[in-house]
Amino acid sequence: MAGACCYCWFLLAPLAGGRLDATRAFVSELEVRGSPGSGWFRAADVAAGVLILLLAVGMWEWLRRPGGRGTAGPVLVGTVGAASIVDGVSPMACAPSVDPVCARIEQSRSLLGQFTDMHTVSGVVGMIAAAAAMVLVGRGAERVLSRRWSWWFGVACCAAVLLLGSALSALALSGGPGIRTVEQAQLLVVAGWLAAVSAMLIRQPADTARYA
Repeated sequence: MAGACCYCWFLLAPLAGGRLDATRAFVSELEVRGSPGSGWFRAADVAAGVLILLLAVGMWEWLRRPGGRGTAGPVLVGTVGAASIVDGVSPMACAPSVDPVCARIEQSRSLLGQFTDMHTVSGVVGMIAAAAAMVLVGRGAERVLSRRWSWWFGVACCAAVLLLGSALSALALSGGPGIRTVEQAQLLVVAGWLAAVSAMLIRQPADTARYA
């Protein structure tokens, strides 16, 4: 639960002030060094990553089976946590939504060139891992709990993450408004799913903590 809360650190951005465009700026721009509250936001990202890694360990104990089956989901959740840590440790170098020089540099880079940026790579990897984990963990939880809704919930969250990611990519390429709103919605879906899985894990008695 705490990891999901820390993952929503961007909701506190209005309290920090700053001059970022609330509709066109990426959430990651809040972490640019020198921005108001950026140190706290980066620390929250790292804290979220550490807590999500701990959640992944608990999930691994909960879902693992003899022979290693059922561990892919927790590994992917751990990847989400690791990506969050990288996001906090390696923030964006500048804020293109308010820095014209930064914007020109970003626009001049090819798509492949953007993937030389550790922050970009960690963000993409983290979201892909989250989407895959939602399906795999949902399937595992369905087997443990005998509740089909857990898998459908994961599938719905996965679809939402992918659709929002597609919309975010389109807005980023076109430079249209709404980038931050869509990105925040995507992050909130991930946080909501993490909170739901945490709640299921907490509520399970010891004798159902692993597959039969």
